[in-house]
Amino acid sequence: MNSMTSGKWYFYNPTAMSFGQSEFLKVWGKRRLEDNWRRKNKNVVTPEELAENSEGENDSITELKKKQNDNKSREYYLVNLPLNDSLVNLSTQRIIDAYYNAGEIYKNEIEDYGMSAKTFQDLNEKYPGHKFLLYSYYNLYSIGKITEKQDMEQKYKDIIISKYPDSKFAKMFTNPDYLKEFETGQQQAKTLYNETYSYYIKHNYQTVITKCSEAEIKYQESELIPKFKYMKALALGETGKLNDMVDQLNDVVKNFPKSEVKQPASEILALINKNNKNIPSEMLLTKTPQEIEVQTNEDQIYEEEDKSNFYYVVVLKSKGIDANRLKFNLSNFNIDNYPVLDFSITAVLLNNDYQLIIVKSMESKKIALNYYNNILNYKDDIFKDYPDYRHFMITASNYAVFYKDQDVDKYLKYFSKHFN
Repeated sequence: MNSMTSGKWYFYNPTAMSFGQSEFLKVWGKRRLEDNWRRKNKNVVTPEELAENSEGENDSITELKKKQNDNKSREYYLVNLPLNDSLVNLSTQRIIDAYYNAGEIYKNEIEDYGMSAKTFQDLNEKYPGHKFLLYSYYNLYSIGKITEKQDMEQKYKDIIISKYPDSKFAKMFTNPDYLKEFETGQQQAKTLYNETYSYYIKHNYQTVITKCSEAEIKYQESELIPKFKYMKALALGETGKLNDMVDQLNDVVKNFPKSEVKQPASEILALINKNNKNIPSEMLLTKTPQEIEVQTNEDQIYEEEDKSNFYYVVVLKSKGIDANRLKFNLSNFNIDNYPVLDFSITAVLLNNDYQLIIVKSMESKKIALNYYNNILNYKDDIFKDYPDYRHFMITASNYAVFYKDQDVDKYLKYFSKHFN
């Protein structure tokens, strides 16, 4: 008899093997030949296995952390790689910041205008619509002017005027006296506001409405416009024109969200809704425009922005000062306190009397204030040889206005009010 077909041993009996295979499939299904084949979920482990593996895992984590802190290891350079959409976006913003800062360094510090122009042009080509686009165009315009390339100068001047007609750069191009006229207009708006308010406290509400409407037409760019609208709304309420009052208050809340009159306007609207569209008699007495402080001159040319790039600026005298030594001090401060952040430091001549040292750039007001306060902690070391200096934080857009205006005291007043 053939032992392969009729032997008593299980594996020599094809019938028994066939039956056994069928039973196995019924119970276990198809399983690969591997360790822990009985487990469908290989991630489930027994307490004994867990205890056995925990020490090994802890050792692995410790070893990984050690490698991540060792600049000679592969893991050190992999730890900050952007591995999700959020980190990729952050990485892209850092690249954009680096391009823009490099362009400004080439232009303002190294004075390699060819490389500066190429850097800004590469930035605009690779990242169309980036957050520095307007300022990149302005830098390219400046390079064209400095290098006397009239075609380049005119090209970017035309781009700014056509694409950003409401920007301060465009208005400066089309009207060389723009800033001077703007400040004159702000002073006139302030005078009109005080005049209108005097009519309000005398209960001459119809004149208030007329004056506020006049201001909305004549001084459209004034920071006082939301305040005029608010005073007009209250005057409309006092004359019984509830619907017009509500429309005016909604305009303030919707179109001037950063204005200090937004909150009282919102509160009045809430009270009106609560009282079934009636004006509570005590409401207008507690929400008068007398509570609203009129903005000063520095508030009228500078804009408050929380979500912007911020610069740290030091103002020094132009003569007899070693600016390179201060740049070295600030560079050491940055390396010691912000080793991960890529700040650039440039020196720029403001005018015949003053020069600027600029640290760029911080991505938020919170980071900027932290940087400034940290500077204060080390100021004795940083400014040891510079007894006569002034310093402040400023947004990228306000810096362009400051550089044109060149009034350091005016900006310092703005800084002391809005950065605290």
